[in-house]
Amino acid sequence: MDKSKSVKTQLMILFGENTDIEGIDVKNACFGGTQALFGAIDWIKANHETDDRLAIAVMADIAVYAADGPRCTGGAGAIALLIGPDAPIVFEDGLRACYMKNSWDFYKPIGGIASEFPLVEGEESLNCYLSALDACYATYKKKTNKILQKDRSLSDFHSILFHSPFYKLVQKAFARLVFTDYVAGQISLPNEQKLEKFKDKELSDTCSDREFASETRIASLHLLEEKVEPNMTLNRRIGNMYTPSLYAELITLLSRIEDVQSFNNQRVLLFSYGSGLASAMFSVVFNITPETTSAFEKMRTVSKNAINRLDQREKHSPEVYNEIMMTRQKLVERKGAGIPSASLNGISQHLFPGTYYLVKIDDKSRRVYDQVQ
Repeated sequence: MDKSKSVKTQLMILFGENTDIEGIDVKNACFGGTQALFGAIDWIKANHETDDRLAIAVMADIAVYAADGPRCTGGAGAIALLIGPDAPIVFEDGLRACYMKNSWDFYKPIGGIASEFPLVEGEESLNCYLSALDACYATYKKKTNKILQKDRSLSDFHSILFHSPFYKLVQKAFARLVFTDYVAGQISLPNEQKLEKFKDKELSDTCSDREFASETRIASLHLLEEKVEPNMTLNRRIGNMYTPSLYAELITLLSRIEDVQSFNNQRVLLFSYGSGLASAMFSVVFNITPETTSAFEKMRTVSKNAINRLDQREKHSPEVYNEIMMTRQKLVERKGAGIPSASLNGISQHLFPGTYYLVKIDDKSRRVYDQVQ
């Protein structure tokens, strides 16, 4: 909302008189939320013993595109993760594999007429995502071998979660991981003979190979339906959420758990990606004990409520959506004061209780918000 002022300062309205709160924004396309999460984890490890405080990683984004772009894939989301010791979900130490590289697959240049819309190199963006996935998985395997003295494969995880711009890309990504395990002799697949011809290919040469994508997807479909598909509810019904995208799948997973104790010691593998590019693969293990059960039940309740809210939304046509996007763009491009037309039309009656919404932007470009009671 500003090139200098931190969004974190706006969040301070939630904390009343407590002003002794550290924090900054992290900008790294869709990866920014994961980078903030990593920073929160490391901050806890460095400070909790003496400071006895928790950390919060807040991820909030609106994915909007120009009318002649992939507008139909856009969505919005916000997720906050509370980080502290003795938690019901534990990040595994040392098993954080990153891949970062300078690319121009998706970016929002500064200068010219103000715009929220990104410049997207479609095929390049897909290739960057898949290349980053391959590199992260290879590094993750090396780190598990070094730290745990054992090899890990997809069979070691209850679920595999991905950053999800759209579901077809997630299908391709999962199929590549399955193929990697197959080549390593860690998994058996139906119709393996159809994959033999790809074993001698460099994995980097298959990113745009449609036959490879088709055959590996078919061979891995049974595993996709077990480890990926059930956790895609929020992503498939909301669309791209940028930074919260990966963690929406974690929310869906939590909402599905019925037998809490049986989930103790289950592991989940996560892949986070942000254009430009930054990516990471890491794993968590569920720690369901008498001490953590209460917190875990709260997480499940929040997650189930999020799923239930999907059916409480209002449905609008693509034409109305385009009109809303036009008025939003005019607000971004305006000079001087402005009042969102949605506020004039009584938007608050359509929002969930507790929601903050923009009321006006004054002549000094300061934003004023109100809250639905």
